[in-house]
Amino acid sequence: MPGGHWFWGHEKVAWIMPNSLFYTNNFERFGTGIFVMKGAVGQPDILAISDPAAISQIFTKNAYNYVKSPYIRPFLERLVGRGIVWSEGEDHKSQSVALAPVFTHTKLRGHHAEMCASAEKFVGAINDHIDRQESLAAHDGEGAVQVDAIEWANKVTMDIIGRVGLGYDFQLGDAPEAKRILGAFFEAVAAGHTLPGFVAPLVIRAFPFIASLPIKSIQADGVAKLVTRELSTRLIRDRKLLEADGQMVRNDYLSALLRLHGDSNEQSVWDAISDQILAMILANQDDAADILAMAVYTLSRDKDAQERLRNELLSFSASSQGAEPTYDDYLNRLPFLDACIKEILRLYPSVDHTERVALQDDILPLSVPVKDPKSGKEINSVRIRAGQVIRKRRSEVFGVDHRTDSLENFLKNLADDIRLT
Repeated sequence: MPGGHWFWGHEKVAWIMPNSLFYTNNFERFGTGIFVMKGAVGQPDILAISDPAAISQIFTKNAYNYVKSPYIRPFLERLVGRGIVWSEGEDHKSQSVALAPVFTHTKLRGHHAEMCASAEKFVGAINDHIDRQESLAAHDGEGAVQVDAIEWANKVTMDIIGRVGLGYDFQLGDAPEAKRILGAFFEAVAAGHTLPGFVAPLVIRAFPFIASLPIKSIQADGVAKLVTRELSTRLIRDRKLLEADGQMVRNDYLSALLRLHGDSNEQSVWDAISDQILAMILANQDDAADILAMAVYTLSRDKDAQERLRNELLSFSASSQGAEPTYDDYLNRLPFLDACIKEILRLYPSVDHTERVALQDDILPLSVPVKDPKSGKEINSVRIRAGQVIRKRRSEVFGVDHRTDSLENFLKNLADDIRLT
């Protein structure tokens, strides 16, 4: 790819442009699902891909040959510990196998009532909040009440994670642990959007030894990790006491972690469980809360879609004599709601691109041939050398204009009885 800054390469402009437009624009520009961009700080070129066959090779067929960037892992460890988010290779495989049964449709269906309870608590709390704000606004002679959708989305998501995953009440995000974990998470996310947050990983990538320097600010564990260690210790003790008394124990995420690590009281084992809990909290918090907040935002800008969704829900309520939708109803009987959620995921992914590094040489197949810039011949695969940095971004797979920030373009050809798969 031509151009690029002598120091930043193409990485700074990619970071500045919103919603990964740098990648999607250049995939369109070159008419291929693959291009090469210049790395920053004198680092080798980076391979950007969107070709589905290449993505399948990296993330499915030969997944353990492509690992998270090594310079990122030390910081991941200090932020969330050595849980499944940090792990690679056989360690990641064993953790995935052990934890996968917790996230089956059958298990999630069994937690539906708990999710509904959190949702009802959320509705009551936000209605009370709006009533209080309206009273204050009326007293002060002000206009409409503003509600922070991101704050409230995080509150209800945290509540559901605590109920379903840990059997713990985060009090709709108001529990001290919830506030500290979310506060630390927001600070880390905000830092990543600053210039120092952009530069620091580039410097570490160029000079990896910096991550190992015995400097307190570099080596210190994150606040969220420390808080979760404290909370996990209490949860594990309480759960073990219940088991010792012969009481019925919940079959949730915490139970799966205890089975995975065995009946051990060693601190290292408890720390490993804590790391998995924190990874689960932050990963689910990031995805679910973002989806909910951006759904509210997007629907507020599209009154037609908002009305259509409201009518679908009212119609369902009428046909079911006012009963709440079941887990299966959400999957099968509310197609427009399902389509809206998937469109929000397309428009506002929690991670706009994914980066991997090849451990060994490999060959990436291409579903759409590209021309070799040197020979001019069409090629159906790309040879990858060990150490190659790869960034994946896939949006046009939906078959729509991925630059559109409205529901209209994505949904206009959707019949009411069609579910996207």
